[in-house]
This record gives sequence, C-alpha cells and structure tokens, in this order.
Amino acid sequence: MDALDGKICLITGAGSGIGASIARRFAREGAIVHIADIRADAAEAVAAEIRNEHGEVAHPVRLDVTDADAATQVVDRIVEQHGRIDVLVNNAGFATRPKPGQAERVAGVYARRAAGEPAGSMSITVNLTDAEFQAIVAVHVFGTFNCTRAALRHMEPRQSGAIVNNASVVGTAPYPVAPDLGTVKAALIGFTRSVGFEVAGAGIRVNCVAPGIIDTPPLQIAPGARERASQKIGVGRPGHPDEVAAAVLWLASDEASYCYGEVLTLTGAWLG
Repeated sequence: MDALDGKICLITGAGSGIGASIARRFAREGAIVHIADIRADAAEAVAAEIRNEHGEVAHPVRLDVTDADAATQVVDRIVEQHGRIDVLVNNAGFATRPKPGQAERVAGVYARRAAGEPAGSMSITVNLTDAEFQAIVAVHVFGTFNCTRAALRHMEPRQSGAIVNNASVVGTAPYPVAPDLGTVKAALIGFTRSVGFEVAGAGIRVNCVAPGIIDTPPLQIAPGARERASQKIGVGRPGHPDEVAAAVLWLASDEASYCYGEVLTLTGAWLG
C-alpha cells in the first residue's frame, strides 16, 4: 500500500466519479493528493473524506482547466508548497447531453440496419452547436494541454515525473452516437503518444488509460442505460471507477517504468 509513498500528485476533475476514485486510491498508496475540480464544494467534499481516513494528505483546489493561467498558477503553487510535482492525472471531462429524440433516432437506425433496410442518419453532428463542440474541445483537449504544459515546466528540469491522461476506448474506433466525444478522446490518445515520445528522454512518462463503459452518474441516470450497456460487455457489467483508478495508479507508479506514450485499454471485452 505504498506505490506512491510521498509522491506529490495533482488530479483534475477529482470532485466525483473516476477522478474521486483516483484521489482516494492515490491517498491509500501514500500520496499527497491535490484534488482539482471546477466545483470547489465537490473538491472539498472528497478532500474531507480522504483527510478523515488518511490525515492531512488531501488538498482541494478549484480549477477551471480551460484557463491556462489558472492551470499554471495551481501547478506553481503545488511546487512552491512541496518543492516538486511528481504525478499529474488529466481526468477532467464531460459529455454533451443528448438532444430530445436523439436516443429514438439512434435506436431506429440500428433497428433498420438489423432488418436490412436503408438506415438513414442518426442526425447527431448536424444538431451539435458551435458552443457545444467548442466546450468539449476546450475541457478535454485544451484542459489537458494546459495542465500538461504547466507540469512539464517543472518536471523537465528535474528529469522526473509521470502524467496519466484519461482518454476512452471511444477514441480508438468510430463512436457515432457522440462524434464530439470520440473526436476529443482520439485527440487525447494522439497527444499522449506524441508528448510521451517527446519527453521520454527526460525520464518523464506520459501515458493514458482508455476505459470502456464505466458505472458513473450519467450511466446511472438514463433509464435502462446500464442494462443496455451491459449487453455489449463481455463480462456483463460496466466497469467500476475503482477499476480505472487501479490502472491509473499502475501507470503513475514506478512499476510502469517502461511505459512511455502507451494507451492502456480496459473495457471488460466491450463490443462497441
């Protein structure tokens, strides 16, 4: 239980879901965790939970990852406080909410295809607004870039550090029901591979996880979504955030000493 003993870590989007699970697991493994979220109250709640169990090892911080200056300031403050930053987890993200009638259109297309009939379009891209597409790119792509650049400014001189990005298996194959999400997750995979190669010679490991369907609030809210998703997963259930956290922990730890620019998928044998 000491895979990250004494490591100074920053986790974005850690106020709930996968990010909160990563923060809890890191704390159990001996890390000092800075829990960043755009929702200050959510970050504080997770930090308080961790402090109750592990002592003063959790520090909440409000961070809008789309604000490059804010990302730099947060990382710089961590370095001022601890002398370094060892691990960055770029986890902040979201999915665009489906439009009214979208689920029915998608189901109709699949049903017509199964029947061998002309399927038509799901009509998702044509209904995406500029603001929606820009927002998802800003959080996933620019947010990851902003925090990575801020961390590398300190990791490169020390010739040490680990960065783990949270991509998705939908970035590795067509994802027609959410082309905006598929786009940004593919971008994160490309960013990981490119930066991973760039800084490998400096002893900095940049990798990413690409989870499949994980049992987080969006899956729990939509009626029947969990059951429908489970039918496409070989093990018959969505993944748990703690299972993603375990993979992130491994990539962040010294056990992954030969991982540079890698993409670790964990899908439960997802059919897609």
